[in-house]
Amino acid sequence: MMAINIDSYLSETLQQSIIPGIITLIAAGIKIILTPKSRIKWGFSHGFVFSVQHDKTKAPALYYTKTLFIRNSGRAQAENVEIIFGSEPEHFQIWPSIIYKTNKNPEGHFAIQIESLAPGEHFSIEMLSIHELPLILRARSKAGDGENVNFIPMESIKKWKIQIVVLLIWLGIFSIFQNIYIYILK
Repeated sequence: MMAINIDSYLSETLQQSIIPGIITLIAAGIKIILTPKSRIKWGFSHGFVFSVQHDKTKAPALYYTKTLFIRNSGRAQAENVEIIFGSEPEHFQIWPSIIYKTNKNPEGHFAIQIESLAPGEHFSIEMLSIHELPLILRARSKAGDGENVNFIPMESIKKWKIQIVVLLIWLGIFSIFQNIYIYILK
């Protein structure tokens, strides 16, 4: 395969315009990718309805429970985190214990406000009610809306196993580029 001479295809003026522009775009893209951002993710890890028989002559009472999980999965601190419910839960508890404020807007929507969440920090809101539990309308921070995701229980993977997989991926990427380079030089 013959090497292509760029000079024969592009004029000198065009080369002086395009190459700095491409380098600027690449640098701007790298800056956007590497700038730390907060990312709020929220979802329900589990919920249950208990049927409790208080009195044999009456129908069993239903108790609804649900666990809402909130996490900052970004690399920057999330500020002014809000979780907005359709209505106020009858009973709720936040774990691990953090300082929070509650508020209601004129439409009656209930909000839990947390000043900040560090990168990787998370908490859960445990709710209990004898009625249907309120809907979660949104979770947001100063950086924008949070993402609703599915949380599932899963076995944790040891760090050394993850590091081996990452090493193998990098070796694979390196070997692909090495083979492309060898192919071009032939």
